Amino acid sequence: MVSTGVKDEKLSEPIGYSVFWPLYKTFEYYEDACYIADTPESVRTFKGDLDSSGDEYEILEVSVSDVLNDFAFSNGWYAFERGAFEKFVEVIDALEIDCRMRPEDSSTDYTGEISKVCIQTFDDDSDDDVVLGILEDLAVFDGEYKRESLDAAIEHKDEIIPLLIETIEEVFSAPQEYANNQDYMLLTYAVMLLGHFNETKAHTPIIKLLALPEDTADELLGELIHENIPTILFRTSGGSFDEIKSLALNKSAWVYSKMSALRSMVIAVLEGALDRDETLEFFSSLVLERKDDFPDDFWTFFVRCVYDLYPFELMGSIKELYAEDLIDGFFVRLEDFEIALEEDKDTFLERQRIDKQRHSLDDIHKAMSWWACFNQKKDTPRISRPPVDNFEEPKRKRKSNKKKNRKKKMKKASRKKNRR
Repeated sequence: MVSTGVKDEKLSEPIGYSVFWPLYKTFEYYEDACYIADTPESVRTFKGDLDSSGDEYEILEVSVSDVLNDFAFSNGWYAFERGAFEKFVEVIDALEIDCRMRPEDSSTDYTGEISKVCIQTFDDDSDDDVVLGILEDLAVFDGEYKRESLDAAIEHKDEIIPLLIETIEEVFSAPQEYANNQDYMLLTYAVMLLGHFNETKAHTPIIKLLALPEDTADELLGELIHENIPTILFRTSGGSFDEIKSLALNKSAWVYSKMSALRSMVIAVLEGALDRDETLEFFSSLVLERKDDFPDDFWTFFVRCVYDLYPFELMGSIKELYAEDLIDGFFVRLEDFEIALEEDKDTFLERQRIDKQRHSLDDIHKAMSWWACFNQKKDTPRISRPPVDNFEEPKRKRKSNKKKNRKKKMKKASRKKNRR
C-alpha cells in the first residue's frame, strides 16, 4: 500500500507542461481540450509561432493532481502529447486512483502523437452514487415523467454528459437489443438532455443513430425524429453542418432521418446560424443532381422545408416536382407557395422562426412533460408506427407499462475503463 506521503509526492510531480496567456487569461487549447506537452521544448515545437506572436506567455508545469482537479477549467478534456499521457497513466495506475478515461472517439487507441481524452474521477462516492442513481431512474420507463431526475441531471451536468454520450454509443453498438426493449427510456432522455445542453460532442453519436436502417431508427428514437431531432441536431452542431448534410444524402438512412437533417438546416437559417442562399443552393442540388437518390415520399417533406425558407428561388423546381406528381397535395398545396410569396420575405421568415420556437429545448420540462406516454391510461394500445407527418404536432409514440426491470449492473458498467 502506498503511503500518504509518497502518494502526495507522486500526485504533485510534473508529468507535462501547458501554456498560459496572461493577456487573455486563458490556457493553450488543442481544439477544445487543454493542451499538455511532454516538455517545454515540445511546447515550442507544437506551437511554433509562440515566440514570434508578440504576446507574453508562461509555460507551467502540470501534475497528475492538476489534471484530476480540472486544470485550466477544461471540464476534464485534455489533449496530451504521448509522453505526458504515458506518465499520467503510470501514476494513476501505480496509486490505484479510481479514474475513468474516455477517448474523444470510441475508436481512439491512444497511440497517436496527441491523445485527446475526457478524464473523470470518482473520489466523492456520494456524488458518484447520485449520478448513477439519476441514470438508473431515467433508464426505466414506468409511465412517469422523471422531472426530479432531470433537474438532478441538469445540476450534475458536467459529470453526467460523458455518461449520456456513452449511453448513445452503447446503444449504437447493439441497436437491436435496445430497440426490442420497450421499457428502456435512457436513450430518449439522453438525447433530449444533450440537445438541451447544446453538447457538441454528442452530435456525431446522434448522427450515427439516425443513419441506422428505418425499423431500427424508428424503434430507438420514435417520434423524436419527427419532432425534436431537428432542433437537437442544430443545437449540437456547433455551427458545422457537414455531418447533417451527409445524413441528408445518405442513401441507406430512413427518409424521416433525412428530413430531420434538412429541417435542422431550416432552423439554423431561421436562427441566423446558416446562410439562407447557401442552404437553398444545397436544397436545389438535391432536385437537380440527386433526384434519383430519394424515394418519392421524400419530396413532400422536402418542399415544406423549402416553403419554410420563403420559396422564391426554387419555385421552378417546386413546380417541376408537382408536375411529376411527387408531392402529396393533401399535406402541402402548390397554392400555399404562391400565397407565401405574396408576403414580405423578412416578415414571412420571422413568422417561421417564431413558429419553430415551439420545439425549443431551453425549457426541457415544457418540451417533454406533455408527451402522451407520460399521460396515458394503462389499457391504451401502443402505436407501433407514427402517423404520416402532416407538419402539425405529431402524437408521441406510446409505450407499454410493464413492470420495472432496473439494471443491477449499471454502476459497474458506468465505471468501465477505456485504457490501453
